[in-house]
Amino acid sequence: MWPPRVIDTPGGITCEYFGWEESRIPSPMVEDFNRYLDGVGVMSKFVRDVLRESGVNIPICVVGNGVDPHDFDASIQAPELDDLRAFSFLHVSSAFPRKGVDILLDAYFSTFDGSSDVSLILKTFPNPHNEVGELLQSLRSQHPNPPDVRWINRDIDEHELKGLFNLAGCYVHPARGEGFGLPIAEAMAAGVPVIAPSYSGWRTSLPTRPQSPSPTPSRKRSRILIFLARSGRSPTPSNWGSR
Repeated sequence: MWPPRVIDTPGGITCEYFGWEESRIPSPMVEDFNRYLDGVGVMSKFVRDVLRESGVNIPICVVGNGVDPHDFDASIQAPELDDLRAFSFLHVSSAFPRKGVDILLDAYFSTFDGSSDVSLILKTFPNPHNEVGELLQSLRSQHPNPPDVRWINRDIDEHELKGLFNLAGCYVHPARGEGFGLPIAEAMAAGVPVIAPSYSGWRTSLPTRPQSPSPTPSRKRSRILIFLARSGRSPTPSNWGSR
């Protein structure tokens, strides 16, 4: 429920499971949590720290999020994916502004062009904050030879979603903030290298270790790192996570 309603629960003990992506929660929410809740379960240490720094003083327990095992045999048949290039980047999100799709597209269009053997797969869904269509139209109109972008803007089932991860050579998630970062966890479960900022919920909740991109020719590897640098992130191994 949004916003969280905690003022009239009938139970003797009331707890809230809570996720948050920004650096503070509103003061009225802090007051309600402290007054009406007995405890809060959160999805990452990042969320716990945000609550504490915002003034929440009741018990907080980091409980995390579950991630389904990956199906390496999953596949997806979609007209948007016909004739993919040799290497595919993948991004899965709502395309809300905080998801950083604008950063992703700017970096991609700055690094690649239509002759590049690379595709970018964007999986989103229709909503009032999704401006991918406008972003693509603007970037394509300014680029003499636009790179290949495949946009799936509709619901797909769980099997198809896992099929997308099986197509990806690299998962890119330049979000400005995440409470947990479920698509990042799903990419890691699929063994797909990840580009993501070293910040917010995913960085404190998911196992990571420095790793360079999965086996690709050195020129492709260099272009991936250039792509990362142009997205405004430092192209260092600390930005890569894999499991």
